[in-house]
Amino acid sequence: MPWTSPSLPSRLALGAGPTFVGRRHELAVLDEVWAAVLHGSRQVVFVGGEPGAGKSRLMAEVCSIVHRNGATVLLGACAQELGPVYQPFGAIASALLPSISDEAVGPSHGDAAWPLEVRRRLQVLAGVDRSEAVPEMEERREVFDALVGAVVAASEERPTVLVLEDLHWAGTASLQLLGYLVENCGDARILVLAAHRTTAPDGSEALLQEIAHLYRLEGVRRLDLPPLDTEEVAEFLRREGGVAAHRAGAAAVILRDRTGGNPFFLREVWRDLAGRGGASAIGADTTPAPDMVRDTINRRLAGLTDGQRDAVSLAAVSGEVVDVGLVQEAAGGTDVHEVVDRLVDMGLLEELPHGSGGVRFVHALARQSVLDLLGPSVRAQHHERLALTLRARDGDDPNQVERLAHHFAEAAVLGRHAETAVDYLVAAGELADRRLAHQEAAQRFEWAARLGDDVGTSERLLLRAARSRMLACDFDRAMDLGAEVSQSTDPALRLAAATAFEDAGWYTATAGPESLELLLDALADVPPDPLDPGYVRGLGSVARALAYVGGSTEGEEVAQRALALARRGSDDELMADVVSRAVQVGYGPASSEVRLRRAEELTDLAVRTRQWRHLGPAAFHRSVIAYQTGDLPALALARRDLHRTARASGQRYWRWLAGCADYAELLAAGDLAGADRTVQGLLELGSTFGGDAVDGAHGVQTFMVRREAGRLGPARAVIDGHEPLDEHWAPALMVLYVELGMAGPARRMIEHVLGGVSERHRASARWPGTLAFLGEAAAAHGDRQARERARDLLSEHAGRNLVMGPFIGVFGAADRYLGVLDSLLGQGDPDTTFAAALELDHRMGARLHEALTLTEWSRHVRRTRPRDPRAGDLAARARGIAEPAGLVRVLARLDVGSAQSVPAGLTPRELQVVRLLAEGCSNRAVAGRLAISENTAANHVRSILAKTGSENRTQAVRYATDHGLVG
Repeated sequence: MPWTSPSLPSRLALGAGPTFVGRRHELAVLDEVWAAVLHGSRQVVFVGGEPGAGKSRLMAEVCSIVHRNGATVLLGACAQELGPVYQPFGAIASALLPSISDEAVGPSHGDAAWPLEVRRRLQVLAGVDRSEAVPEMEERREVFDALVGAVVAASEERPTVLVLEDLHWAGTASLQLLGYLVENCGDARILVLAAHRTTAPDGSEALLQEIAHLYRLEGVRRLDLPPLDTEEVAEFLRREGGVAAHRAGAAAVILRDRTGGNPFFLREVWRDLAGRGGASAIGADTTPAPDMVRDTINRRLAGLTDGQRDAVSLAAVSGEVVDVGLVQEAAGGTDVHEVVDRLVDMGLLEELPHGSGGVRFVHALARQSVLDLLGPSVRAQHHERLALTLRARDGDDPNQVERLAHHFAEAAVLGRHAETAVDYLVAAGELADRRLAHQEAAQRFEWAARLGDDVGTSERLLLRAARSRMLACDFDRAMDLGAEVSQSTDPALRLAAATAFEDAGWYTATAGPESLELLLDALADVPPDPLDPGYVRGLGSVARALAYVGGSTEGEEVAQRALALARRGSDDELMADVVSRAVQVGYGPASSEVRLRRAEELTDLAVRTRQWRHLGPAAFHRSVIAYQTGDLPALALARRDLHRTARASGQRYWRWLAGCADYAELLAAGDLAGADRTVQGLLELGSTFGGDAVDGAHGVQTFMVRREAGRLGPARAVIDGHEPLDEHWAPALMVLYVELGMAGPARRMIEHVLGGVSERHRASARWPGTLAFLGEAAAAHGDRQARERARDLLSEHAGRNLVMGPFIGVFGAADRYLGVLDSLLGQGDPDTTFAAALELDHRMGARLHEALTLTEWSRHVRRTRPRDPRAGDLAARARGIAEPAGLVRVLARLDVGSAQSVPAGLTPRELQVVRLLAEGCSNRAVAGRLAISENTAANHVRSILAKTGSENRTQAVRYATDHGLVG
C-alpha cells in the first residue's frame, strides 16, 4: 500500500509535555502488550481513571516510543459537545483516506473495486460524505468493514496504534464500531489504546457494557490508573521543579495529601507554587485540589483585560478544540491571537498541528476550570454569540449542523432562539439517522422536543425519537416515549403513539394487554380511513396485540383486513410494516403455512426496501417454521439472514436472536460444551437490553444444557418442592422436579399446568416448551388421565419438531413424546411413531434428539417385549451417540434395570461404579475393571454425582455408604 504513514499526532508528541513519573507497572504491562502486537496479535487496552489521572500522558509516552520504532499512530478523540456521530473514528478515517487509491489495492483485498468503495465509506465516517440517502440493509456493515479493512491494510505495512481519547463521551454508534473493529481484526498487528473516565458522572454505562462484552476476547484488558504515591510525587518535584531530594520528600507528603495523587492537579498546583517560591511556598492550605486549581487559573487570568477574559470564556464555551477564527469574530475588537499566545504560555492551551487553524485546551479539566468561573446565564450568552457568528459564516465545515444545533440549544435557556435550536437539532437528528446512528438521532429529536413551544410539534418529534429508539433496539425507551405521546389530545398522534408502544412492547414481551388497550382507545377516536397509513398500521398492531393476549382467531381476522388495505396502494414501507405485524399472529401448526407465506413476502419487501428491521422478523419466523417442519436447507438460509441482520444493524438484540439459533443448533447436535459457552455469551449480550425476559430465557437455556450433561445436582440443595409459583415458570419447575426425582411435587405441578391450559397459552411461543415438559412429566409421574390429556395436546404437533420461543429450547420430534405416552397407555403403534421421530431427528442432524429417541424406543421395546433383541440394538445405537458426546442424561435413561428401587435412581452399572469408587479406583481403574472406556466411566461418575447431589467423589461414596449401597 503506497501510503506515507502520518507523523505522530502533536498531542502525543512529548516535546514540552509534562514530566512523566511513576507508572512502572503500567509500562511493563504495555510493553508486554506491544510484544504481542508485533507477533501478529491484536491487543486492546482500556486505560481508565479519574479526570486528570494521567491517561493521555501514559498513552503519549507509549506512542512516542513505538512511533520512533516504526509504528503508525492514529489518534481520534470524543468531545462532550454534540458532534459527529462516529467520533473518535472520524479523525482516524480521515488519516486513512490517503491510503486508498484507485491504483492501490490493500494486500488482503483482490477486488479492483475495493479502493473506490472503501474511500466512499471512509468518507462517511470522516464526515465528508453527507449524501441524503444511505441504504440501511448493508451500508452500516460495509462502512464498518471499510474501516476494519483500511486499518488492517495499514497494519500490514507497519504495526498500527489507534489511540481513542475520552471514550466515555462516545455515542452508541461509535461504541458499536469499536466492538466490530476489535472482533474482526484478531490476527492483525494492531493496538487499540482507549482512554476513559471511570468516575461519575462520566463513567458511561454503555461504555462499561462494551468493555465487559469485549473483555471476553483474547488480547483485551483493562488498565485503571491509581493515584501517584508519595515517592512518585517526590520524583515529580525533583525532575519538574529541581527540588532537592531532602526537601522533595517532605513536600511530597503534603502535596500527595492535598492533590490526592492526581497528576493534573499536582502539575497545576506546582505551577502555581513555582511562581510563588516553589517548595518553600507550601503552606497549611487545606483547599480541595479542584478548587485550588480553579483559583490558580483565575489568578493567571487576572492579568488579562476584560475583553481578553471574555475571549477566554468564549474559547472555553466553544469547545475543547478552539476555532480561533470563530472566537475572534464573536469577540469583536479583542485580538484573540494575542490571548491565545498568552494562554499557551500559561499552559492552558496547546497548538494543534500546523495548518489546522486551531488550538485546544491542554486538558478537559483546564477547560472546565475556566467554565466553572462563568455563571449559567453568561455561558448561555456565549453560546448565543457563537451560534449567531457561526450561522453567518460562509464555509464548508462538515460539522456545521451539529455545532449550530449545540450552541443554539444551549442558548435557548435565555428564552431566545428555541425555534432555531429545534430546527438545527432536527437536522442533526436526521443526519444521525442517515448515518444509521439511531440512538444519537433519538437523543437529538428528544432534545428538540423538550425545547419546542408547540405541543403538537414536540409530540411528533418524540414519535420520531421513538422510531429511532426502536431502530437502535432501545425498546424500553421507545415504549416510554410512546406512552408519553399516547396522552396527546390529537387522535392521530395518539394512534401513532399507541402503535409505537405496541411495536416496542412486542420485542420485550411485556406489554400485550396495555398495548391493546392503548390501541383500541386511540382507534375509537380515529375515523376508519383505508387511505390513512397510520390507521392501517394501527390495525396491524391491533392484530398482533390480540394474538399476544390469546385472541388469535380475532387477531387473524384483523390482520387480513389490515393486509387487504395495505395492498390497495403501492407503498412498500407500509406493506412491510403491516406484514411484519401479521407474520406474528398465531404460532401453532395450523397457522404455519400462512405465516411462512407472510415471512417470505416480508423477506422480499425487506430486500426491496433494504431495511434490516424487516429482514430480521422475516428471518426469525422463517427459521422457526423451518425447524418445526424439519426443512434443514430453509433453516440454514433463514439463519443466514438472521446473522445478516445482526451484522447490518449492529444491534445486540439481533445478535442475541442469531446467537439463540446458534445455541439451538449446538444443543441439538449434542455439543453441550459449545452450547454452554454460547448460553453464557447470550446472557452477557442480552443483559444490555432484555431485563426479565432475557433472564428467563437464560434460565431455560441453562437448564436444557445442564440436564443433558447431568449437572442438576446442585439444584437439590435449593429446591424443596414448595417453591412459589409466582416466582417461577410452572412448566420448567415441573420438569425440574421430575429430573430431581421429586414425585409428589411433580404430580402437583402436572395438575397445576394442565388446569391452566387456555387458548392464550396454546397460541404463545412458549407453548411447545410447555408441551415437551408436560409430556416428560406425565410419562414419569402422571396418572392415566394426565397422560391422555398430555397426549391429546401434543397430537396436533405430530410429524413436527417442538421449539420454544426464539430457540430458547429445542426438543426434537414431537413424535418421540407421543410414542412414549402411547407406550405407557398401551395404545396406538409406538414403534411406527418412534420410527417417524427418528427419521426427523436424523434429517435435522440432531444427534442429541436421535439418542433420546433411540433410548425411549429401546425402553418401549424392553417394557412391552422383554425378549425382543431389538431393544439392545436400539440401546447400543443410543449409547454409541451418547458416550462420545458425554450425554449423561441419555446414558442414565438407558440403564433402567432396577433403578426405581435404588436410592437416587442409580442404575445397576452406576452401583458397580460407586462401589469401585469406594475402593479408591480412578476413572481409568474403573474402566479397566468393568471393561468399558475411560470416557464412559467418567460419564457414569458425573451421573452419580448429579443423582446423589454430590460435589465430588468423596461425597458420593459417603452418600452410597449412608444408604447401604456399599459395605
